[in-house]
Amino acid sequence: MEEGSDSYDQKDRQRPSAILFSAASAYFIAVSALYLWGFWGPFGVNIMEYLDLADMVKAAAWPVGSVFFFAFVGMVLGQISPVSRLPEGGGQHTRVGRWFNKHVQVLAAVFAVVVVALILFAPPRTWPLIALLTGAILSFPLRSYPPVVRLIPNNSIRSVLSFAVVVLPLFAYTEGRVNADSVRSGKKYLYVQLGSEGVPSTGDPKSSMRYVGYAGSTFFLWDPVTLSLTLVPSGTVKSLKLANMPLEK
Repeated sequence: MEEGSDSYDQKDRQRPSAILFSAASAYFIAVSALYLWGFWGPFGVNIMEYLDLADMVKAAAWPVGSVFFFAFVGMVLGQISPVSRLPEGGGQHTRVGRWFNKHVQVLAAVFAVVVVALILFAPPRTWPLIALLTGAILSFPLRSYPPVVRLIPNNSIRSVLSFAVVVLPLFAYTEGRVNADSVRSGKKYLYVQLGSEGVPSTGDPKSSMRYVGYAGSTFFLWDPVTLSLTLVPSGTVKSLKLANMPLEK
């Protein structure tokens, strides 16, 4: 009986870890999918047809993680700074806190209208900032959610993790849109400096094919002249020399 009880206890201890691992895996796959959707959507490509799950995560890990890392560090530094510490109750009992609590619904509506207006009319390069601000606001309910409070009692750690969990999906999509816009508009890109059969190159950085990505044994190239996407199977390409866009003098 004791051996049977021990095995059941061990399974009970392992079950939350397995659930947490599954949820985390699904979360990061969703974040990767959002980045790829944001990046490839403007080119009219359903990139999921060319990638498996492992490729999805690898394709999004660096562009999302490298930029989000600095925002996350800033959030951590803000939490540990003595200047940022609020009085007991998070400042909700101060004069300013009471005013915000009284007008929270109106402020939320105004904020939502501003966010929608910025998405519709602001250039894509501002979208990551919108995602950070929106995520910061939306993370407040999560960090006050009772099960989350019980799971992570430390307020500073809970605030940082809640911010990261809410912001990362929004940030991934907007970062993808920014990177796509950089290629399409000519702000930042790699161009085909020396092509091969099936991949012509003019040698001019502004009119040559621009490298979009590689997936499913296929090169994706953007033609800035015809504003169209060319798909080139890697088996038909002997060599492809890419170069960074020249800096404006």
